[in-house]
Amino acid sequence: MKKTILIPVFLLVLLIITWLLRWDFRYSQEPAGQQIVYLNDRWLSQSWTDTYAASDDNLINGERKPLVDEAELQKRARLIFSSPEGRKKEQVYQGTIQQARSEMDKYAAQAFQYSALADEEEEAATGVCTNPVVEIPADLKQAYIAYGKASADLTSAQAELDSLYQIWAIPVAQHQLEDEKVADSTNMTRLWLISVGIICLWLIKQWWLPYYNSLEQKTDGSPAQTDEESLASSDPENSQE
Repeated sequence: MKKTILIPVFLLVLLIITWLLRWDFRYSQEPAGQQIVYLNDRWLSQSWTDTYAASDDNLINGERKPLVDEAELQKRARLIFSSPEGRKKEQVYQGTIQQARSEMDKYAAQAFQYSALADEEEEAATGVCTNPVVEIPADLKQAYIAYGKASADLTSAQAELDSLYQIWAIPVAQHQLEDEKVADSTNMTRLWLISVGIICLWLIKQWWLPYYNSLEQKTDGSPAQTDEESLASSDPENSQE
């Protein structure tokens, strides 16, 4: 019985030691009002940060977050950017760009004509040009405004398309990888707890309960029966003999 108990006891001690050695303190930084502690999870080879906020010379425990490797982040971001959702977003911006270019082509001639007339009007007002001023038609002004709006839409859509990888794919990849690392860490902790619980239940059932029962029997003054004696007392043939 003692040899049988040694194995789970050894495993329990080993699990406790591995838990105590799980987190490796690396180094810390102290920006204004904060203390950032960098940790390494030896079980999963992951890097994490603990952020502590300073308040009245006391450190308030903040959020523990995993660190994402840059190469891993870029790889995931490229996969997200080339996914169907990424292509759909790209098509939306491309549609906006094409529509803006079409509007610019539509109003380009009238917009340039308005610009030329506006320059002549300005020169006449300053005395640079002595030619009679021609009143600018309202439709040319409207075309100039529409051209400017389409040009602004084109610039905005092109800028957003160029930065789509940075403003969308990178944050999504960062969030996904952080969630995966948190899930992996949580699952390992649960596995450790389950293992410890199983060993403790086994020790309680196989060692503590029999030991506790024997103590009670000694307290009552009756010796503990062995398994053979219990079987013999329950056998009717042996009882008659």
